[in-house]
Amino acid sequence: MYSREIKSAINYDRTNHPERTNATFGRVTEVLENVLGSNSEEIISELQQKLKTVKENTELNQDHAEQIISILQTHSLQPDQMQKIATQLQSSEISTEEAIRLHQKYKVPVSHLEKDIIPVIGNGCWIQDTKGDWYIDMDSNYSATNLGMSNPEIAQGLYNQAKLLISMKEDRVQIARTRFLKEIDVMMPEGLHYFYWQNSGGEAVDKAIKIAKAHTDSKKVIAFKNGFHGRTHGAVSVTWNKDYRKPFHLADEDWVFFADFNDIGSVKKLVEKTGAKIIIMEIVQGEEAANLPADSEFIKELWDLKEEKDLVIIDDEVQAGFGRTA
Repeated sequence: MYSREIKSAINYDRTNHPERTNATFGRVTEVLENVLGSNSEEIISELQQKLKTVKENTELNQDHAEQIISILQTHSLQPDQMQKIATQLQSSEISTEEAIRLHQKYKVPVSHLEKDIIPVIGNGCWIQDTKGDWYIDMDSNYSATNLGMSNPEIAQGLYNQAKLLISMKEDRVQIARTRFLKEIDVMMPEGLHYFYWQNSGGEAVDKAIKIAKAHTDSKKVIAFKNGFHGRTHGAVSVTWNKDYRKPFHLADEDWVFFADFNDIGSVKKLVEKTGAKIIIMEIVQGEEAANLPADSEFIKELWDLKEEKDLVIIDDEVQAGFGRTA
């Protein structure tokens, strides 16, 4: 029982799953340890003897799979154990060790590599790692997956569209984007209707700053203390934390000025002192300020100042866009 599922998980059907490779020997032994604990030692020893020419990260062929199944069957494992082995191999054909090793080898070390949990499956707010353990996902990939992991409606929509047109350049009129525009058109406030589609928040901030500078014919920007806008070149320039800016020689830019958040007097002083025409802000400060919202009175005064001085305000709504909270 479950022998067929284990074999299929070791030698995956490339027609239905072209994104996968066959399971490695290292992944098979890892899964056995996950499921059987110390009881896996004898089985792994037998596998190492039987497949002694096979290296840890070598993909297993059909002959290897059959030999593994044969050894498992001699140990009279329980059906639930066989099922767990099949399920974990189906979730990932790559071992935890290999995944970490390749990330350490190829990922540019500009940020901390999180290797305590290697996610392979998600279900709503839950994620399962390579060891078969489940965790509650408390950051939603910086709010990118706040509609839940493995959302079936999103997955189906992505699959359906990918079968038709997987991508299309920015300037081409196309139907998939038109569907989005029809949906969002009825939600937008009057006068707010132009879009420039981007892949990330940092890119969006960079483009917003460029557009604002071109529109105002000026380069000076007022940002806020404890604000965070991203890690791309322009976005990190207007981010408060100097540690994020120093490595790129952006700690003392002559076009960025930081005001106190929720303090209209601080903003007015900088506008008068610098002549800045652009303000960038988060309605809810997240990264650095632990979700600190702007006061409603402060927002009203800021918008009044915008009208009085003919300013442009860039509202970075990463924490609050479309009514969401992170």
